[in-house]
Amino acid sequence: MLEVKGGRVSCQQGRWNTTGRYQHTAIQDPFEQAKSAMYALKHSLDTRGIHLKSNLYGFAVVFPDVNWNVTSTEWSFNYLCDKRKLRNFETWLMGMISHWRSKGADSAHLLNPSELEQIKQLLRPDFDLVPRLYSEQHSTAPDTIALTTEQYHCLDILEANPRVLCSGSAGTGKTLLAVELASRLVDQGKKALFLCKSPWLRSYLSTQISEYSLTLSTLDSLKVDMKRKVISQYDTLVVDEGQDIFNKEAMALIDPILIHGLTHGEWYIFHDINNQSNLFGEPDQNILHQLRSYRPAEIPLTINCRNTRNIVQEIQSELSITTVKKCIASGSEVRNFFSTSQKAPNVLSNLLDTLFDEGVPASSITLLSPLSFQQSLAAHPAIIQKHKITPLDEYAVRYLPNQNMTFAEIKHFKGIENQVIIIIDMAHPKKISDKPKFSEYYVAMSRARELLCAIWL
Repeated sequence: MLEVKGGRVSCQQGRWNTTGRYQHTAIQDPFEQAKSAMYALKHSLDTRGIHLKSNLYGFAVVFPDVNWNVTSTEWSFNYLCDKRKLRNFETWLMGMISHWRSKGADSAHLLNPSELEQIKQLLRPDFDLVPRLYSEQHSTAPDTIALTTEQYHCLDILEANPRVLCSGSAGTGKTLLAVELASRLVDQGKKALFLCKSPWLRSYLSTQISEYSLTLSTLDSLKVDMKRKVISQYDTLVVDEGQDIFNKEAMALIDPILIHGLTHGEWYIFHDINNQSNLFGEPDQNILHQLRSYRPAEIPLTINCRNTRNIVQEIQSELSITTVKKCIASGSEVRNFFSTSQKAPNVLSNLLDTLFDEGVPASSITLLSPLSFQQSLAAHPAIIQKHKITPLDEYAVRYLPNQNMTFAEIKHFKGIENQVIIIIDMAHPKKISDKPKFSEYYVAMSRARELLCAIWL
């Protein structure tokens, strides 16, 4: 264990101090601090099943800015490194190790690779913090999350390959990774295009992506956006919700604006063709086969990092589909209510009262319906007279979470999320035989991060 103390060092009547460029700071006895830290590390390792009883351990103190010429019974020059010794640090380090080795038992052995890896993860764990897409817009500090091991590995593969197809069910972090990748590509000095089909998703992401040099666009607005930025071709392309643009018209639009085209150009497409298609037209499977012929790396995401285990189990059970292998979070039971059109307003009102009594803020709740607001249960007089609901549109979605409870049509809310989702104006999925309709159920149910409620008709 090495304890490093920079700046000028002094000790008066047993009180230690360091003096840096701007301030004078009282410190602990650095030799006692190093020794205590060594034993604290040993205890932390013991509690994790890594026992160093038969391994060597020791401590030392480094003073990189001063020449040490004070002797005392409280320390030894064998485990003290100053400015002069730092010039040949390796020689001093080997001497320090030899000192502690002479104090150890003959049975001491070197740490094996597994033990070294565990110690490394304790001292300096691998992590990568990225901005959370859904965060309070007015918070004083940006909300961040740590990527899962799978997502971290996915980013490594994305950055190492010129073309990638990344597939994953809702909640596996495709949009999060797409945004992070786009930011990194811009940092590399590339002219990057971030493309999606939904104008709502584009608007929502516009508050999350601050890089001016990144073009954030939809298929319908692409020509206008390129003209505004005076760009004719892009170095690289990132597509979110790729299943929405798996058609010949979209490919014909994209191919000429990407340097070297789709065949040899640099592109990264995130998609969920199995479960989230049909909301914006039937995807052409031949387009997916065509893209695969360009030999991209293919990455499946299998860990749900948005929805709770109960929500995922509900989706898989009610829709008879398999989505992910693992969920990170557990959570509240899904709340299902079976009603009629006549009784539904009272059921919804009581549900909202219950949620508010439980301390759920209005901003955390979004009502989702296949209908427009005026046609939906949310616009019923018994509801709007008692509860304040803000219908979302392409502009308002930028400012999620809204201070009020919000409403959205399901097809527009794809790629977006909230803490609590209440599904209204839909028959129970078991009553539906129309397979394409399942995409609407799937999208609606998978928007909830913590609690899913549904009032089935």
